Order: sequence, then structure tokens, then C-alpha cells
Amino acid sequence: MKKIKIIYILIATLILTWFVFLALTPIISRDALIVHMAFPKVWMRENFFFYQDYNLSTVSMMNLDYIYMLLLKFFHWDQLPKIFHASLLIGSGVIMFTFLKKRFGLNTAFIFSVIFVLIPINQRLASEAYVDLGVLFFSTISIIYFIKWIDSDLNSGKYFFILAVSSGLSLGTKYSSVILLVVMTLMIGSIYAKNKKKDLKALNHMALYGIIILIVISPWLIRNYAAVGNPFYPLLNSVFKPDVIKFDSNLNIPPNEFATRKLFGESPVSIILIPFRMFFSGSDSDLIGGFDGVLNPMLLLMFIPLLFPKFRSKSKDRSIIAYLSIVFLITYIFFLIHGHLRIRYFIYSLPLLIILNAYTFDIFKNLLSAKKLRSGSIILSMIVILFMFFNLKYSLQLFNKLDTYNYLSGNESKDEYLSRTLSEYNVAKKINERAPEDAVIYEVLCGHRTYHIDRTVVFDDYFLDRYFYNMIDTEATDSVYLDHLSHLPFKDHKKAGLLMIKPHGFANVYKQIFSEQSDSLTQVKIDRFITFLNGQTLLFDSNGTFIYKLNNDN
Repeated sequence: MKKIKIIYILIATLILTWFVFLALTPIISRDALIVHMAFPKVWMRENFFFYQDYNLSTVSMMNLDYIYMLLLKFFHWDQLPKIFHASLLIGSGVIMFTFLKKRFGLNTAFIFSVIFVLIPINQRLASEAYVDLGVLFFSTISIIYFIKWIDSDLNSGKYFFILAVSSGLSLGTKYSSVILLVVMTLMIGSIYAKNKKKDLKALNHMALYGIIILIVISPWLIRNYAAVGNPFYPLLNSVFKPDVIKFDSNLNIPPNEFATRKLFGESPVSIILIPFRMFFSGSDSDLIGGFDGVLNPMLLLMFIPLLFPKFRSKSKDRSIIAYLSIVFLITYIFFLIHGHLRIRYFIYSLPLLIILNAYTFDIFKNLLSAKKLRSGSIILSMIVILFMFFNLKYSLQLFNKLDTYNYLSGNESKDEYLSRTLSEYNVAKKINERAPEDAVIYEVLCGHRTYHIDRTVVFDDYFLDRYFYNMIDTEATDSVYLDHLSHLPFKDHKKAGLLMIKPHGFANVYKQIFSEQSDSLTQVKIDRFITFLNGQTLLFDSNGTFIYKLNNDN
């Protein structure tokens, strides 16, 4: 046993070293450059209620973003938010290990805790200053204390309180966990009513759970209401009618996720198979076909046996397995129906799957032990090997993708790494060197990645610039473009002096969006747009991005 513990300590040390390596990667991830690091960089000079009306991602649940702001403000080192984010994954693993150890013993607990933290999407997020590992951390706590509350025969007020508070902290980190909390609310009521035969008290528990969550997220509800008039923005907009910039666009935007997938060429069969593809064919570099992330297919394969009551009945915790399976299935179905099929938006369910997978493994172990099969240990070892194969295969891919060895070993400066890795970084450097400090830059189709730019950059909140695409489609004159850029609809920034745009990419996207019109008409409209650009003063260009000084001084 002592040798096993030493081996486990060495493995844990290697994993911790890997996460430190990931956390020290410079800021290069998309959403960090757009909001999770870009906004705290500005927010630290403003008050709590500050938001950007041109970037409505800043009106949301922002527990971790606020912590990032404080870390930047007081320590002035932009790796700290990433280190903090990665530490939440480590914390999730420790909490999971502590819980599983009491349930299944040291070996199973260690194996599945390692599998948990090394799930591919978790590894990637450990290298990014996002907020999803905060959702994972608080969801892990809430799910574990949901189980403990059930184990206490639904009597422990302490467990119920921790369950509710951690659920609130999860929701206060990101709205994606709202699906889990709605399902948990229903499960709390139904389990209490079923076991205690007291319907009124069941409703009271549901209400208390919801009230505690609302109290926990109340700072963000107050801030969001003060900002746009909807405390739950961007949810419930039909009820609260938020005061945000409204824009009627000519863009033919697909109404839902599945219409978007059909537009991008996915067949009906591929769309039907999405529930399975999420686990088998994820990709970090593909937002649509690859779900913007990678899972481990063994998570699904090890869950499937639990769908059979006869298999579940082999465990003394069959009711817990049934409850957790119901929570997982309902949350997964709601997630799929809701759309926005990004694997990290579903991260709150990974603790559920790991616990359920551990139950499957434990049942297999007991069945094989009871039958005294010589091959039993081989079968169990193969399960673990398959889990780790997918996880470690991804680790190698991530190491090659980040390509930080030269940087972390001191053979490459941070500036050199960013210049090599981010196409927009050289543009940011030139802007910081040449643009006046009080410059307001209007950005079009450059991804809104503004973190490395030390000037004010504004843009249409939608990922495609609806203003510019409307103007190109109506063959707007130079004066119409300049009038828009001189009278922007944003509360603090009414006039832009510089334009940041990728003209070739902008024109190509226009051709795709308005593909139904004739090629000759499309070209006429693009030529009219190019005429407007040629009437401005080109300051510089880099990697397809052009910076113009706008001739709108009058």
C-alpha cells in the first residue's frame, strides 16, 4: 500500500506540473482576448457597475471576471487569472477524490479523479483564461452535496445549504449552468415528495433552493438591472425588455443551431447523431462540426450500462445512480435542444458522468470478483487504459498545439511567442505605437480580440458587423459610412477616428451571406465599398488587417 501511495503522489505531481505548464501559456485564447481578459483590463479603472454597451458579454454573470479584474488591478501580472482558473480544476479534482475515496476506496477514487482532471476539454481550459472551470468547480461541489443531502435522508440543513450556495456560485460564474440548476430544483422537489410524502415541504425546499441561489447572484442581478433594465440579461428579454442597442439587419441569420449546421453542409443523419458525436468527434479548432472542444468517448460508453435497471441493481446505491442518471439525461437533452452546442457549455455535467462512471467501474469490479475470473483484473485495466489513452493522446496534441516549450524554457520572449502565435498581435503592437492614446477604433470582422490593444476599440456586438453589411448591401456612399462612424450608437464612444478591418475577409463573407444575388451585382456593391476604403488614409496593414485614419474630421 505504501508503494502505491508513493506512485500516486508521483503521478499527482506530474499532473500538477502539467497544469502549471498549461497555466503559464500567454494569453492567446479567443474569448479571453474578447472579454474574459479584455474587459477586466478596462474594468479595473472603472466602478462595479461599468459595462460596455458594444460588448454585451460584459452584462452577465461575472464571478470569475471580477476576480480576474482584482488580480490584474493589484498584482499587474496577466498570468495570475490563468493560474487561478487552472487551480479551480485542481480543486475540482481534489474534491472529487475526497468524495470518491469514501465511496469506493483509494484506488478507484484516484483513478477517476485523474481521469476527471485530464478530460481533454478540462486540459484545454487549464491553458485558457476562461471561466468554465469555475462552473466545473462549483458544479462539482453542488452535485456532491446533492448526493450527501440524499444520503442524510434529506434531513441535513448543512448539506442542503452548501448545495444551494455552490449552485448559486456556479450560476454567478456563467449562465450555462442554469440548465443544471433548473433540473436540480425539480429533482429536489420530486425526491423529497417521493421519500417524505410531504408535498408542501417539497415545494418549500424547491423555493428555498431558488431563493438562496438568487441571494448568491444578487450582485449581478442588481448590476445587470442598472445597466440594461433586465437583471437576468440576456435571459428573459421578452419579459424585461432590456434597454440595449436594437438593430434591424438585412443579414439572413439562421434561426437556430441546427439551421446553422444545415447551412454549413451537415446532413440530417449527422445532425441526428449529434448526441453521440459530442463525445466521439470533438475538435478544438471547429466551432460547428467539432463543438469547440474534445471529450473522452469512454465517458458515454461507461454510462450506457447504467441505463439498464438490472445492472444498476448490483449496487447498493442504486437509487443514487438512478437520480444522477436522470439529472444527466435531462440536462443533456435540454442542452441539445437549447442549441449553442459547445462542449464547454456542458461542463457542469462532467462531475455527474465521472461519478456515474465510477459506479459502473465498481459494479464491474464486484461482478468480476464474484465470478472469480482470472481475466477480471485485465478487463478493469483495459477500461482504465482506454480512458487514459484518449486523455493522454489529447495531452500530446495540446502540447504540440500550444508550442510553448521555447517560451517557457527561456529561449523565446513573450513578445516573440505572441507574434508567432497570434496573427493580430503585430497589428496590436503597431496600434499601440502609432495611434494617439485617446484614439477610438472601430473594428470590423477582426474577431473582437482586443486584449493586447491599449486603445479603445468598439464594434458591433454581433460577430458579423450588421452596420457595415447593411451599408454595403444598400450601396452606401462615403458620407453614409462616415456619418455612421461619427455618430456611433454607443453611450461613451460616439465617434471613431480609426477603422480596423479585414477587407478581403469582409468581402468574401458578404458574397457568402448574399449568395442569392447575381455575381455582377455583388461585385458592384463590393467595388462601392472599396471606393469608400480608398477614400480614407491607410496607416498600415499586417496579415490582412488594415488600419485606416477616417477622413471624418468635419
